[in-house]
Amino acid sequence: MTDVLPCVVDGVLQPDGSLRVSAHAEVLTHGEGLFETLPVIAGRARFLNAHLSRLASAASVLGFPSTPDASTIVAEIAMITKATGMADFALRVTLFRDGARIRRLLAPSIIPADCGTPVKLGLARPPYSDPRAMGRLKTLNYLVNRLAHADGVKRGFDEVLFLDHKGIVLEGSRSTVFLIEGQSVITPPLTLPILPGVTRDVILEEAIAMGLEVVEEPFGLARLLGAGMVFISASVRGLRPAMALDGRPLGMTGHQQCDALASRYRERLAKG
Repeated sequence: MTDVLPCVVDGVLQPDGSLRVSAHAEVLTHGEGLFETLPVIAGRARFLNAHLSRLASAASVLGFPSTPDASTIVAEIAMITKATGMADFALRVTLFRDGARIRRLLAPSIIPADCGTPVKLGLARPPYSDPRAMGRLKTLNYLVNRLAHADGVKRGFDEVLFLDHKGIVLEGSRSTVFLIEGQSVITPPLTLPILPGVTRDVILEEAIAMGLEVVEEPFGLARLLGAGMVFISASVRGLRPAMALDGRPLGMTGHQQCDALASRYRERLAKG
């Protein structure tokens, strides 16, 4: 397998992974586009309808006239699977404006080796620490998140958290944040400028199925540091327990609930 994987552009397989756009395309001049990243396991996209629903909601905000249906994405995943010989991979579905056209790109990548592994957290620092004005949308204006994450990695962290101006925990640069307090799972509410994560929804569903109380409410760093357990989630990397924040150890008394949630999420992922 070569380092460059094939992609599908507007329904056409591009074996060399290339994409041709106008130099004046709005995706280049303004970052006008949206994306979803999801796991493909055994050739099948996981939680596809939920991702496409979120994509459609965001597209309506940007004025995109339509979004692909599930059958279109399934057919294009089959093209990628056949061309690459891979049955398991991460898939990025991108919609972007190129003049009068809304175009579609499906690009596969290798599933990261750190899925499900524990993480060390840090806090995003200036100039990358301000919450995004459109935090609820997965737009291509993702540079602040990327720079914040890269800065955190340089400082020895696996992920960094954004806070608002009041010190309320929002989300990670590419993850949702959860606390476990006793028999309760707490996560920031969607009234805050955070992404309505697909994996977030699955984890909350599984928490309820386990008999845990689900609480969606704001919390600050003091509550996070005092929680029985902290974990983060993302579509490709799944549920990952957090061991420390800025070098300060985090609680571990909720590890049984965290482990059980991680196991149930893996089962959901396997079943599709």
